[in-house]
Amino acid sequence: MEAYFDCTGGGSSGNAQNINSPHGSISCSYVPALSGTITPGCLSCANDDNGAVERSVYQSEPVSISGTPPSAGWEFSRAACCRTSAQNSSSINNGLYFRSIMYPFTDSISPLGLDAGPCFDSSPRFNAQFSAIACPNTSFNYSLAPSDPDFDSILVYWATPQTSSGNSVSFSNGYSFNSPFPGPSQNPINSPVVLDSISGVLTINAQNPNSGWYYSAQVVQSYRGGQLVAEVFRDAPLFYLSAAQCAPNNAPSLSIDSVGSTPFISFNSVYRLSARPGDSINLNLQGLDLDQNPNLTFQSTCYSGLSTMFNSSSLLDTAGCIGPCATLVPANGGTSYCSTLQNNTSFKWKPTCATPAFNAAGQAQ
Repeated sequence: MEAYFDCTGGGSSGNAQNINSPHGSISCSYVPALSGTITPGCLSCANDDNGAVERSVYQSEPVSISGTPPSAGWEFSRAACCRTSAQNSSSINNGLYFRSIMYPFTDSISPLGLDAGPCFDSSPRFNAQFSAIACPNTSFNYSLAPSDPDFDSILVYWATPQTSSGNSVSFSNGYSFNSPFPGPSQNPINSPVVLDSISGVLTINAQNPNSGWYYSAQVVQSYRGGQLVAEVFRDAPLFYLSAAQCAPNNAPSLSIDSVGSTPFISFNSVYRLSARPGDSINLNLQGLDLDQNPNLTFQSTCYSGLSTMFNSSSLLDTAGCIGPCATLVPANGGTSYCSTLQNNTSFKWKPTCATPAFNAAGQAQ
């Protein structure tokens, strides 16, 4: 379980937390190595700055469960107190309710549903820590980086933040669970709030919004053979800084050269291409950032990669995946993905017909 704490509320205690399940309480220990402040350097948890956030990760020992989930699924949940007040809600000091759901899965061998022991599914996940800070009067684009270790199909949607089981946050007039951030309802020149359900990319552009927290939540769903098998929910509040807190800054530009490769299309900072086994995907990524820091040094830009088709230890390694791994190669034979001014790298991948090995339940081995 991951929890994000507003540092003005005291942060995490570091104590173990219990998750409620149909099979009893599951104790999860605090994991210091995966926890800590995730706020940019301009804000500090030590100073109790508004917008500063601490991430806390809790993990249990292996737990064995058996039986078949009902059609409504098994819910694993944790209730906690309390929510910080927000600009898009009249709720004050309400609780938080973390949850995920495991659904039944049927196949030709088990038409009534597979037994959960042994496990037949690994949950989908949000791989990106939620960047809880945004500046006004500029476009905010953020990838939630959803994935599924079993290669199940996944979709990302807005969800309703809950204060307790079955009870939802009350949104102020003009806001809703699927439009939780300032949009055209608050200011006609604001851009619509967009969450791309396939890529998980969130796009916001608000002009002079009220500074403060805004509640939101998302859910990632995984499907196997057309059946919904799991849902993982995440509360993801966003803090809008005031214009005075945000130094003038321009987003770096990015151009992609796909000459000699499979063509792609782009929309709202999401790039898509279709490829068949044997196709060569060669994309030259060219980034540029001319902005300077207050000390007149140039800002740095960095590339990162996330995929089940990247080697888990190195973005340069072609081995260790199902078929050849994709690679992300810094330009000019370098080893760093960060650079000032111009920053170039190459994405290369040649998909094959290699497929993962699955057990009888369709879980990747």
